[in-house]
Amino acid sequence: LGVRQPVAGVTNEYTVSAIAAGEANAEEYMFAIGTIFSHMAGSVISSVMNPRPESFVLSPRYGPTFVIGSIFSSFGAVAAIFNQRREFYLTTIGNGILNGVTSMYSANLIRTTSYSGPTTDIGIFVGQVLRGNRTNLWRLYILSGLTFAFWLGGLSGYEASKFKRE
Repeated sequence: LGVRQPVAGVTNEYTVSAIAAGEANAEEYMFAIGTIFSHMAGSVISSVMNPRPESFVLSPRYGPTFVIGSIFSSFGAVAAIFNQRREFYLTTIGNGILNGVTSMYSANLIRTTSYSGPTTDIGIFVGQVLRGNRTNLWRLYILSGLTFAFWLGGLSGYEASKFKRE
């Protein structure tokens, strides 16, 4: 049946990548990390297009941002016909764009699953910094540290379970 991969949320990919790192499975590790960074890249795109969002105010920039998100999702659908990996990245970028817009518009009141929200936020803050908005730079540092700790916890849990099994 091919590869199965969730793309709406990326929380599972942190755990999958940590386990793959523990097992030295480079292919699975790169696939999971690629999915995480695709989601993050999508939210960077949404933030670069809307570097200074105002909560609950529909900016004229949201329309083109939604169109670009839809284009990435459409490219993902077409790529699914020809490839077994690229479609995941393209669709995840599209979802990252849409999650980024939703998070910016709703002031994070509408959140995606578990660790997909912080992943979206990291992308939003990176996009804002790229466009000169350093307001949330401190949040970027905190979320990046928390994200690394979350991933390290997955790797530690894998190693602990491996030790327990032996």
